Amino acid sequence: MTGAGGTVITFYSFKGGVGRTLALADVAIYLARWGWKVLCVDWDLEAPGLDVYFRPWLPAEPSDGVLELVEAFRDGKPIDQRPFWLPLPIPETEGRLHLMRAGRRDRTYARRIQAIEWTPLYDAKFGMYLEQIRGEWQDHYDFVLIDSRTGLSDIGAICTIQLPDILVALFTPSAQSFEGAMEVARGAAVAQRTVPVDRAPLRIVPVLTRAENGEYQQIERWKREVMKACGDLLGAWEPDVVVDPRVLLSLVVPAVPYWSFDERLAALSDEAMNPGSVGHVHASLAALLAHGLFDARGLMEYREAYLKQVQPLSSAVPGIDLSYDAFLSYAAPDSAFAEELAGALRKRGVRVFFDRWSVMPGDIWPATIARALESAPNIVILLGQSDWRGQQDAVQASLRRIGGRDPSVRVMPVFLPDSAGPLELDLIKGIHVTTQTADAIAEQLVPGILRASR
Repeated sequence: MTGAGGTVITFYSFKGGVGRTLALADVAIYLARWGWKVLCVDWDLEAPGLDVYFRPWLPAEPSDGVLELVEAFRDGKPIDQRPFWLPLPIPETEGRLHLMRAGRRDRTYARRIQAIEWTPLYDAKFGMYLEQIRGEWQDHYDFVLIDSRTGLSDIGAICTIQLPDILVALFTPSAQSFEGAMEVARGAAVAQRTVPVDRAPLRIVPVLTRAENGEYQQIERWKREVMKACGDLLGAWEPDVVVDPRVLLSLVVPAVPYWSFDERLAALSDEAMNPGSVGHVHASLAALLAHGLFDARGLMEYREAYLKQVQPLSSAVPGIDLSYDAFLSYAAPDSAFAEELAGALRKRGVRVFFDRWSVMPGDIWPATIARALESAPNIVILLGQSDWRGQQDAVQASLRRIGGRDPSVRVMPVFLPDSAGPLELDLIKGIHVTTQTADAIAEQLVPGILRASR
């Protein structure tokens, strides 16, 4: 994967008038207020408007953006995109929120858009150029939110197929809106598998919007239809977990006429405190995205705790102790040996994160583990005969941190007999287990662990 791991999320709708851009802007504000670094990108080049929601915090003069990046590639004059990331000094975001406009909206804008020919650009390796742009986003931001063109277009395909890790597909309770959005979303998931990029399968979040509270029977029928038609999409959210499709009910956005006037932001209003309001639902969507679509049940059953768990690693999170010397990763078949090793490390004064001991009742498993994994100065990875992809999060976090994002971290592979793991870990000096006991392995690990963490 290019970049350092930030998540790229496209907001897409087949039809207009679904509240897509408002949802993106609200989600961006929530994520930034919770402590994450967020970039909003207006890729709706033919009908840009994301900047209008943020107009009070933007300079009045036109500024460059996506169109200028495309033109620079076409003209063979690549440019630095970072000056295009405009800061949005919205209260409580503390410099963490930025916007990249569609482009310089002057009298030449429409003519310049029409002059772009996408097929020749891709023939000239524009796809590789997009990967470089995407990688820069990931290097600087935790989340990148893209506002996509509606309908079917070359621009829309860029946003739905090549760029995103997650596709938020929004639709109103109408057959055209719903079926069109689902056709594009499912097609994007299939098409992305053929794109020559190193990326996990595209994950799709279906969001029903404009739900009229006064039409109870009709909306209930639509909710049932969405759960039935979209349940299979949720299987990609979390490996080896059956996601309850009722979580989609937590994302149903009500129809509130007030938000149809002007470009108001629900996230900045007191209305967001009311359950079932537009701002309330957008906050739920933001929390689900911040959790990486993990533990969707938590959103349904204990929403407030679920939202509190999405603070960034640098923030103090009540009830969670992140003062660990080492994180111990293992596959389920090796759990007995992992517990022995955790005990041996603890006897030697190592504060080890072992999930069976360290995740407390009431904690959200994925969020707690992710924080410990990203904050521990040492990561011990047990690699046995089982499929290492069950430890993919730990392995990828390790490779990301040693790849330059956190050069102080030490990754310590422990290769059990006949182990099979990613080749990248073979480049790191580890411990190869033959007849060694957990105590013997701990003795070898402790000097390096304590040197790095204290």
